[in-house]
Amino acid sequence: TQARAAGRQLLATLSPRDRFRIVDFSSDVRTFRDDFVSATPENIEEAEEYLRRLRAQGSMNISGALAEALSV
Repeated sequence: TQARAAGRQLLATLSPRDRFRIVDFSSDVRTFRDDFVSATPENIEEAEEYLRRLRAQGSMNISGALAEALSV
């Protein structure tokens, strides 16, 4: 719940010139998109929906998430 709220707050600070990427992790590592996306109203709305669907499950594969985040 706190991570979703923080994500929504961060999305609200983006301007149209910004780009963003969401990497979430539990036992598995997943991403909102495969690469960075522009902070268009459509992408922000889709990212907010992505955050709404996130559920805590499994363990914390933070090393996999960091590797994914740094691979781009």
